[in-house]
Amino acid sequence: SIRFNFRGVGHSQGHYDQGIGEIDDLISMMHWAKTQFPDHDIWLSGFSFGAYIAIKGATQQAFKDKIKQLITIAPAVNHFEFSDNQAIHCPWILLMGEKDEIVPALLVKDWIATNRFQLDAAYFPAVSHFFHGHLTTLREQLKTMLKIAVLSK
Repeated sequence: SIRFNFRGVGHSQGHYDQGIGEIDDLISMMHWAKTQFPDHDIWLSGFSFGAYIAIKGATQQAFKDKIKQLITIAPAVNHFEFSDNQAIHCPWILLMGEKDEIVPALLVKDWIATNRFQLDAAYFPAVSHFFHGHLTTLREQLKTMLKIAVLSK
């Protein structure tokens, strides 16, 4: 797996760019990964803002057939423009706390219904944005969903 900081996070260079430059960061990383590991699948995952960037990465035409899985947790649909998402052609898992105080679960459910996305979603009752006290449950649910996805292929 490759985990990187977006521009301006930690010791990385640059500054926050409202998602524009961060999408460029992801695209650069994906190009690098395909040159370094040409036979490996690309899976994208992200949490909140990172989910937005992962979704945008999955819509990139240059990677349309190379991205094999998208995993998003609490995508910040109320903070960023999520257009062009119909271009996602890989399996997609979405995980969401129903008591999310930053990204309301109802907005995420409406966004999914309005756009008619083809995805597998799991909602966690009484779970907040950061899944405090529920990270093990989150992990186990994701493992279950990934096993089902692999078995159904």
